[in-house]
Amino acid sequence: MIIAAGSLAVLAAVSAPAATPSFKDRYIAAVAPLAQRMSRIYHVPAAVAIGQSVLESNWGRSRLTVVDRNYFGIKCVRGWPGPIAIGCRTYPTRERRLGKIRAKFRVYASALDSFRDYGRLMNTRGYRGALPYRRMPEQFIIHLATRYFTGSHYADHVIVTMRSHNLYRFDR
Repeated sequence: MIIAAGSLAVLAAVSAPAATPSFKDRYIAAVAPLAQRMSRIYHVPAAVAIGQSVLESNWGRSRLTVVDRNYFGIKCVRGWPGPIAIGCRTYPTRERRLGKIRAKFRVYASALDSFRDYGRLMNTRGYRGALPYRRMPEQFIIHLATRYFTGSHYADHVIVTMRSHNLYRFDR
C-alpha cells in the first residue's frame, strides 16, 4: 500500500491521542456547572464567579479550597459562618489595610455550597449594586471590586482571567 506524504500527516493527526487537558482546563470544567447553576438563581455572571474562584482558590489548589471547600475566600462575620457554611476555620491572610493577620474563613460541605453562598453574598446590601451589570461581566467585576476586594488591581486580574480563558461562554 502506498500512502502519499500529505496523507501521513493526516493519518498521524487522526490517530494521535487528543491533548490532555491542562489542570486549568480541568478546573474550569469542574466549576463551570456550579457557577452556571448559581448564576441562574442569583443573577451573578458565571464568568465572574469562575474568574474570582480561580484567583481566590489558586485554581482550586489553596488549602482553604482543598480542605474547607471555600472557593472565594469568604470570611465568617463575628465568628458566624452564615446560613450556608457549616463552620469557620482560622487561616493566615494578608489584608491591604492591616497587613498579615489571622482571620476566620467559612467552611463548606461542598463546592456547590461555596458557590451558592457567593451568589447569596453578591445579593446582599453591600454588593447588589453590581447586579444591573449582570449581562456585562467586566462591568460587574469593576463595580464589585470597589467594595469587595483587598487588592487594588483585583478587577483587572479577574478580567484577564475571563478573557484569556473565554469564561464569557458560560454566560450564553
